[in-house]
Amino acid sequence: RSFGLYGAKDFTIWDHSGDNYQNHLGSLRKNRGVCTYCGGPCGMSGQLDHMIPVSRGGLATKYNLVLCCRGCNTAKGSMTAREYLRRM
Repeated sequence: RSFGLYGAKDFTIWDHSGDNYQNHLGSLRKNRGVCTYCGGPCGMSGQLDHMIPVSRGGLATKYNLVLCCRGCNTAKGSMTAREYLRRM
């Protein structure tokens, strides 16, 4: 499914097991490798996190998915990125 707000490709929703999702995760791990929230190294154990959780209406698009460490991903839970960063 995709949305035409800024072009269909920009807001294509990804299946978590699909190639786009896995390619985005691999690219973030390889090129950045640091946690978006704490700035610590993630390496190949980094996880994709929804800045706006799916449970709160967030979508699985590349603009809502960021690389983070397991600790931050677990601690963030269902908070938005903004809510989590305010608590850090």
